[in-house]
Amino acid sequence: MTPQPPLPLAGVRVVEVADRRGAAFCGRQFRLWGADVVLAEPQGGSRLRTLGPAWRTPAGGGGSAPFAFLAAGKRSLVFPAGLTDDLLRRTDVLVTDELGSARAGLDVAAAARRHPGLVVVHISAFGLDAGTPDQDAGVAEFQALSGYLSLNGPPGGAPTLAPDGLLDHAIGANAFVGAMAGLVRRQRTRRGGLVEISGMETVAGLLPYLREQQFGVPSPRLGGTPEGARLIRCLDGYVSVAPGIATHLPAYRDALGMSEADAPDSLVEGGYEFAADRAAAAFAPFAARLPVDAVFLGLQLAGVVCGIVQSPVAVLEDSQLDALKFFQPATFDGLGAVPMAGRCTRLDGASGPDPGPAPALGSVTLQDLDWPLVVAAPSGEPDVAPPLAGLKVLDLTQAWIGPVAGMMLGDLGAEVIKVEGPTRPDIWRLLGQSGEDTDGTGSPLNRSHYFTAVNRNKLGLGLDLAQAAGADLFRRLAAQADVVLENFTPRVMARFGLDYPSLA
Repeated sequence: MTPQPPLPLAGVRVVEVADRRGAAFCGRQFRLWGADVVLAEPQGGSRLRTLGPAWRTPAGGGGSAPFAFLAAGKRSLVFPAGLTDDLLRRTDVLVTDELGSARAGLDVAAAARRHPGLVVVHISAFGLDAGTPDQDAGVAEFQALSGYLSLNGPPGGAPTLAPDGLLDHAIGANAFVGAMAGLVRRQRTRRGGLVEISGMETVAGLLPYLREQQFGVPSPRLGGTPEGARLIRCLDGYVSVAPGIATHLPAYRDALGMSEADAPDSLVEGGYEFAADRAAAAFAPFAARLPVDAVFLGLQLAGVVCGIVQSPVAVLEDSQLDALKFFQPATFDGLGAVPMAGRCTRLDGASGPDPGPAPALGSVTLQDLDWPLVVAAPSGEPDVAPPLAGLKVLDLTQAWIGPVAGMMLGDLGAEVIKVEGPTRPDIWRLLGQSGEDTDGTGSPLNRSHYFTAVNRNKLGLGLDLAQAAGADLFRRLAAQADVVLENFTPRVMARFGLDYPSLA
C-alpha cells in the first residue's frame, strides 16, 4: 500500500479545555487536518460528554452523539487541579472557553504571558474586556441580542432559533481561523499570543447590518432572505432559487416549460425583493408538476445557481458528497461503522487517515505525552504587525461567501486585491443600491450595502480576463501572490486559461 502523505497540521500539538461546542468544534478542525489534540477534562469528564441526543446500542451501550462527532480522534487527559505548566510549555495551541477554563482554574491571559510560544485561543460570550468575569451567555442569547431573531422565522410569526449547534460551529470555525492566524504570526515572530473570540461578535458578524444603516428601516421577515432566495415546491420536494434576476428568466421558462406569456419580462421588474416574490408565485404551478431533479438540473445546466432542499437521509445518499468521500465511517461499539461528516475542504496532495473514535475518559496520562518543548523567541520589542502581514491575495470572488473569505484575510492583515471584469463587475454591486450619489461619481456601482458589507480592506482592479492582455496581466500578478480566491462555476477559470494547473 502506498504511504499517505502527512496532513498539513501533522506535528501541531493542541490542548482543548472545553465545555461548549464552539471550542470543541475548533479542536475538531485541528484534528481533521492532522494535529494531535488532547481533550483535558476534569475528573467527571467534560460537560460535552452529556450533550444530547444520545446514541444507543441494543446491548445497552451508548453515549453522546454530539461528543462522538466533536471529539473524534482526540485523546483524553484527566487533570486533578488545573493544567500543568510543563504541559503548556510543550503545547502549540491551547483552545478553551469560559466554562472550561473556569473548571480548570486556568487564567488564559496569564498562561499566554508565561508561555511565549503558546497560541491561546479563548472563546467567551463578549470578550475578556466586556465586564465582570461571570458575564456569560449562550447562542440563544446571542441570537436575540445580535438581531438574528428579527430575521429568522416565518412572516408574521414568532422568530425561530437556528438549528441546534449550527451557530456554535460558526463560532468554532471563527476560532479556528484566529488560531491559524496566530500560528502564521508565530512562524514570523517565533512568539504566540492570546486570540480572543467573542460568540456575540461572531453571530453579529453574520448579519448584513449595513442594509439597515443605509435604508434606515429594519429588514422585514419574508420567509426567505431579503436578497431574494425563495423555496419553490416541486412534485417531490423543494428547490431553493433566487427567482428575481432578470437575466435568468429565459432559463426558468425553459426548465419549467413556460411561455413568454406565462412569465413576461415585466415579472422581474421593480424592487428586487418584490420581483422575487412575484416570480416565485408565477413559477409555482409549473414547478409543482415537475420532479426536483428536472428543475434543479435544468436550471444548473443553464448556469442558474440553485439548490435542492434535502432531508438528512438524502444528504447521506447524495452522489456528489459520495464522490467527494465526505462521509467517512466511524466505528461505534455495538453499532459498527456509522457515516460521519469529514473534512469540508479538500487540499491537493493532503489525504490521510480518518480521525478515529472519540476517546474514553483519561485515555492518556501526562507520561504518555512525549511532546517536545516549544522554543520561543526571547522577549523584546513586540511585533505589532497584523498576523497575515505580507500575504498577497487575488480575490476574484463575487456575491457573499467568497468575498467574506477575502475580507477575513484582509482584516487579518493580508493585502487583498479585488479583481472584477469592467463590464461584468461583482453581481452584488447591482443589488441593494442606495438612491443617493454617496461617492460623488454618479455611478450606481459604488452604492450597494451588500457589496460594501463584505469587501472592506481590499484594493480594487478591473481586468477583462476573457481578453488575452487581461489574462496575461493576471498571470503576472499571480506569480507574486500567495493566494487566488475564486468562486466561479466550474470551467470558467479554465476558459480564461487561469485554472489551478495553469497557475501552478
